[in-house]
Amino acid sequence: MELINISNTQENLSENFTMQEFFAPTLTKPGKEFNIPKCLIDSIQHLRTSWNIPIEITSVYRPADTFGYHMSGNAVDFITYNEPLGYIDKFKTMCINHKTSQLFKELRALGLNGFGIEGSCIHIDFRPDNNCNLSDEYGKFCIFTWSEKEGSKLIW
Repeated sequence: MELINISNTQENLSENFTMQEFFAPTLTKPGKEFNIPKCLIDSIQHLRTSWNIPIEITSVYRPADTFGYHMSGNAVDFITYNEPLGYIDKFKTMCINHKTSQLFKELRALGLNGFGIEGSCIHIDFRPDNNCNLSDEYGKFCIFTWSEKEGSKLIW
């Protein structure tokens, strides 16, 4: 897994995202850099390009968390304002149809293996295989929902 060092700069990480967009929504102390898997950057850019809508990253690295993939910088949450909740439906449909969805297969080929919906946010992550319950030609993956009340719940 290739890691990318994230700092508070305007340096481009992809066609539509800068380092600062990944740095700003974190709960890091000012000036603290962190690493994230390159597959997260590639995947969020791929979703942005495929859906052709702006995406706002809302959470990445949260070292103060006591569980989850944000505490190690292995997760990204995002929303979009141009299509309120429409993107959640697109993501849900993609996940439901994970066996036939071309977009899902493209994200898996990039290395993404955690797909979740957390309220009005989409959550993507890179996690150890032993924390996944499904598999395909790219290895193991999981699809889940998460709520404050119920915690994480595997969909399939």
